[in-house]
Amino acid sequence: ANGTGPNGTYVYQLCFCLDKRFSNPALDMMIRADDEFDVILNGNFLGTWGGCFNCPTPVGLTFANPNLFRPGENCLQIVVRNLGGVVTGFNMQGSVRATDGQCCCEPDDLFRDIASGVDDTGGLIASGADDDTWTVTVDAAGGTVPRPATVINPNSAWLTIPGTKWIAASYTGPNGVYTYEYCFCLEKWFENARLIMDLRADDNAEVYLNGNLVGATPLIYAFNTPLPTHVDVTNQTLFRVGENCIEVVVRNTHGVVTGVNIAGSITARNGLCCDDRAECGPRPDGLACEPVTCPDAGQTCVPVCYNVNGDTVTVIDCDCRQPDECHAVWPGTLPAQIICEGGCPPGMDCIQRVTQRADGSVDYCCECVENPITGACCFSVGGCVILSQQACQSQGGVYLGDFTSCLGDQACCLPNGACVDTDALCCELVYGGLPQGPGSVCLGDANGDGRDDLCYPPTCSPVPGTLRCRNVQCPDLGEKCKPRCVRVELGTTYVIEVLDCECVGPNDCHIEIDSLTREATCVGGCVGLNAYCHTTFVDLGDGTAKMCCECIDIPEPYSCCNAETGQCLDLIPGATSCPVGYTLVAGPCGNLQACCLPTGVCVDTYLACCVDMGGTPMGAGTSCATTICPAPICRPIPGTTLCSSTVCPIAGQECLPRCVRVEPGTTNVIEVIDCDCVSPNECHIEVDPASNSFFCVGACPPGMTCRTIVSDLPDGTQQVCCECVDDPTPFACCNIDTGECLDLAPGTTMCPPGFSLVPGPCGNLIACCLPDGTCIDTFDACCTEMGGMAQPAGVTCESSPCGLTVNCLPVPGTPFCFDTVCPIAGQECRPRCVKTQPGSTFVLEVVDCDCVSPNDCHIEVDAANNWSCVGACSTPGAFCQTIITDNPDGTITICCQCMIP
Repeated sequence: ANGTGPNGTYVYQLCFCLDKRFSNPALDMMIRADDEFDVILNGNFLGTWGGCFNCPTPVGLTFANPNLFRPGENCLQIVVRNLGGVVTGFNMQGSVRATDGQCCCEPDDLFRDIASGVDDTGGLIASGADDDTWTVTVDAAGGTVPRPATVINPNSAWLTIPGTKWIAASYTGPNGVYTYEYCFCLEKWFENARLIMDLRADDNAEVYLNGNLVGATPLIYAFNTPLPTHVDVTNQTLFRVGENCIEVVVRNTHGVVTGVNIAGSITARNGLCCDDRAECGPRPDGLACEPVTCPDAGQTCVPVCYNVNGDTVTVIDCDCRQPDECHAVWPGTLPAQIICEGGCPPGMDCIQRVTQRADGSVDYCCECVENPITGACCFSVGGCVILSQQACQSQGGVYLGDFTSCLGDQACCLPNGACVDTDALCCELVYGGLPQGPGSVCLGDANGDGRDDLCYPPTCSPVPGTLRCRNVQCPDLGEKCKPRCVRVELGTTYVIEVLDCECVGPNDCHIEIDSLTREATCVGGCVGLNAYCHTTFVDLGDGTAKMCCECIDIPEPYSCCNAETGQCLDLIPGATSCPVGYTLVAGPCGNLQACCLPTGVCVDTYLACCVDMGGTPMGAGTSCATTICPAPICRPIPGTTLCSSTVCPIAGQECLPRCVRVEPGTTNVIEVIDCDCVSPNECHIEVDPASNSFFCVGACPPGMTCRTIVSDLPDGTQQVCCECVDDPTPFACCNIDTGECLDLAPGTTMCPPGFSLVPGPCGNLIACCLPDGTCIDTFDACCTEMGGMAQPAGVTCESSPCGLTVNCLPVPGTPFCFDTVCPIAGQECRPRCVKTQPGSTFVLEVVDCDCVSPNDCHIEVDAANNWSCVGACSTPGAFCQTIITDNPDGTITICCQCMIP
């Protein structure tokens, strides 16, 4: 235990298992110890012996009395006493033996239900929740793997196997491969193993057992075939002792939705593994985890999730973890606080996930996630937790921004005068209250005036460590508490924190801070003909500066500045004329000092000239000989469509826009929000100064193309970025009148007259059932372009395979959907996606339809063929949003769908 330990007692323990059928047990040992030792077996004291640490022969002991042993766990203890000296320890050789003594379990049959969207009790899992039966191991959308599949609502064109639900890695995932895995154990004496599975998929799927292909759906429309694909595996050579894994490989080949729907089971006589019978989980009383034997040495069954309901704390999930692995801990104090302890594999963090239940109780779970950008997350139930933005919003929290921190509990005064003890940031953002400072606590209403004795009208002041002022009631109607002074990085306007606030009107001089770039700008005006809103900087000596916006009188007289030489000429009062090469600026010239320009260059000039050049004055007495200006950063100029004038690190590169914020569904640029140093010939955004519209321009490396990536922002606008992505798959040309199809070479997009460009390749010659019930013999790609349903290989139109369509599909080449009888009363077949030109609302054609009620989120096409997103969303927190996707032919696809920002 400690080689140089003090005198005293040291106890060493070894435990082993004996099966209930054991006989003839024996324990053999040869021991040396410093200084003497006792032997105890299952609490039975067997004797004391001298340590004999330097005897020629060690102490030899054998114990074979059956009454000393017992079925199950047996524990041997060696109690060593160090009686003299500064060293201690023991040395042993030995063994435990018994006839039929190895612990094992009785043979038992295996049955595993592998239905998707079904929980362990047989109930259906709520849409949006995890299905931990199936694990996503390959995600074409680039999500974290492995992770549980997500239960989803089916698309209106899908059929669902009774008693199951659809699952997906990503409901709106791109084309590509998605793999779902389920693994199970077979005991060494298993017999008659069998896998039975029915499945549907969008668009097709293959089933593998231990790497062997055992079944496959039709290549397309595997989501609404009359019967699901059936797989029945009884070949015993495909099963194996120990872990077996089923993989369902789904290929999304067309459209913006994908998923898989599974029913089935695994059975085997005498196949249930021993380890599957003693699962790590909560005890029935919820006070702790079951004391099971975990599969790996050193692991114990520990809590990973607790439920807190008032003063009642219950363990709801456990897992086998090493002591230093991520797990949940409740110290046992009230009010309950659940703590995440332990580490994670490299590249991951131990993060707490908080979920509120319908009964008001809260689940706290600790899990390893890939290192996300995290920030403070506030919950309406109280508490502040560090989470990623996605995790926070998915759990109903309010995300306070990247890298923000929880400030700790303190008294929070509410607008009605009441007081609660909660986190300072959550106080403001969730309760709309005012934090009272670290260490403060609510005092109660001792004077009976209806207001907590701590909570009286607050002053306009900063929220410490944030970019905000307190939300207080200003004395004059229309005024708000706004920043007056901020702390910035030296030589920039990048805000670190707010230092001072004051109550001002919306048009009065104050500081505005851009929420995306954190850049500070002086805005507003001042009272008086000779007053203006002036920016001042004071070097704080720690690499930061104090920036303030204040009203000052316009200085007179004026002065003249030469931007090339840095010279400055003071003018007499009233004079406003400057020599050639000089610019009139507000004077006087001021002191000669170092001036840091936005390019990172330092010039020695005068205060007035430095400000006129857009530079940062470094203070009287400074010079460029001793001043190091901050390196220029390629970043947007807040509130404009321009990037900063930055000298890029590589010759030939310029600071050009990469992402812009636009009005939804248009190319109208509101402002540039990200810039990058690139060559003018590389992929980037070009903003037309005349129309304020953006274009993706420039080239990409071989095998990639410059594409437009669109995403919605929380304020209702959209972010558009131009990035290099992999080239699309080859195209094909279809003649929808004759059914002919021509494959094009990669990169070619020109079709002969009478043919339409479609995603390739052509595929197989098949019978295609069109939405109006007619049939045409054509190719896979053309059938998809016509909005038809491909029939199985070998089926031709001569066999009349097509009946009346019941699918909600677009009428090809028109702004209409087919007049379909939808499956739910009150629903109608309405457009979901349309094709149009960039910057236009005129519909070229409808490309996707869905059965929805008239009040649900969808696209409305008016009599003039103009589109608009209308309707509401039933999911809490979801909004009907516009999604824009570039098409290879220069058009764009507009889709309206419900999304949670």
